[in-house]
Amino acid sequence: MLSMANAFARWLATSPLKNVCTLPVAFAGGTFWPMQLLSTDPDPFHSPVAEHIYRTTSMPGRKSVVPLYLYQGTYEWWIPAQGARNLFAEQCRLGARAIYREVFGEHVSTALLGFDDALDWLTRRLQGVPAPNGCPR
Repeated sequence: MLSMANAFARWLATSPLKNVCTLPVAFAGGTFWPMQLLSTDPDPFHSPVAEHIYRTTSMPGRKSVVPLYLYQGTYEWWIPAQGARNLFAEQCRLGARAIYREVFGEHVSTALLGFDDALDWLTRRLQGVPAPNGCPR
């Protein structure tokens, strides 16, 4: 991926800003930059690198052996909600235990608004409470 970074992106990755907390950067508008602004590729989301990452991290036809809690922003611009919806539907078809929550928000607001429920779900699993199943029957 570094080979796809333009000079500005390489500067950001090596500058003192690399250690700044995400939230101040987000509130300053840093997370609203289009990825094309940071890439040498005009369509980085459909580049060979992106396609390779997708192929190696996707789970087509593989059922999760652990319960899944998926939450996604309806208006997420970096990771479109349809991908999470598709993952949930496929995992349900394969018989996994899964929950899907869609938060009315974009990248930053979804992270903040969905965090408490996700953490509560995880805490219950660590306490030994069986995971609920939100898959349609």
